[in-house]
Amino acid sequence: MTYKSIKDFLSAINEQNAKVQEGIDFHKLAEKGELPPGIFDKTPELREFFGPNSQAEVPIAGFINGTVQSRRIDRVAVFDDEVRFLDFKTGSDLGDYDQQMSEYGKLLSEVYTNKKVTGWIYWVEKSALQQAYPKL
Repeated sequence: MTYKSIKDFLSAINEQNAKVQEGIDFHKLAEKGELPPGIFDKTPELREFFGPNSQAEVPIAGFINGTVQSRRIDRVAVFDDEVRFLDFKTGSDLGDYDQQMSEYGKLLSEVYTNKKVTGWIYWVEKSALQQAYPKL
């Protein structure tokens, strides 16, 4: 991106930093199960990621491209026939996270071989839930 002045550049950096901080703050609350009031009213499907079958900050490891890798998934919910994972994001470009979501999905599929695995992104700024794995 090109900026007209240093002031424009600094303004853009400050805006980006504010979005990052918003994401960090939201993530810390979500880890503790403390979400903003009314969030389930806006996105009722999000509730399943905070129920009795779910966990926060789930570590997972396995082979990715021939090497052992470890990851930490924001939320994982396990049901009888399906495993759903969730990642919180600021911004709005799903393409930026395709590889990450694919890695999460593949690693969980290796653990839960008899279950369907789906991955979701919760866009913090838009209060929107979007399926990200498998890629539609």
